[in-house]
Amino acid sequence: MFSAYARRIAYLHSTRAPTWRYYFSRVADNLRPQLPSGVPHGGEIASVFDLGEGCGCLGAPLTEADRIASRRVADCWLAFARDGEPATPDAPAWPRDGKRRAETLEFGADGIVPRTDFRRRRLDTFIGALNVIGLFSGR
Repeated sequence: MFSAYARRIAYLHSTRAPTWRYYFSRVADNLRPQLPSGVPHGGEIASVFDLGEGCGCLGAPLTEADRIASRRVADCWLAFARDGEPATPDAPAWPRDGKRRAETLEFGADGIVPRTDFRRRRLDTFIGALNVIGLFSGR
């Protein structure tokens, strides 16, 4: 559900400025038994800020693979804050998202992977339903 709202906002924003969208699906190795349904909403925050175990919010120690993955996520966010574009030497090019071409960079178990039309049918259906609801609610 959260992805649909992010996609809708990205549609609107991309008509005015460069837009990048991501999907964070990487569950830390030692948390996989506790999170069989995947990363909860906001679960990427510790990686975005490369907090590691220092935040006391993870509930399990990180593996070296977790630390490397977290650093790569944080590097993308730092590059965006510093340069206005989330490009780093250790990650694939992060394609811009737009209404005509849905692009997402997935931070997942398979590493960092660009995805074209990521969950597009599902998200477009949900966004369409939200638009219809908006018509009837006067918004």
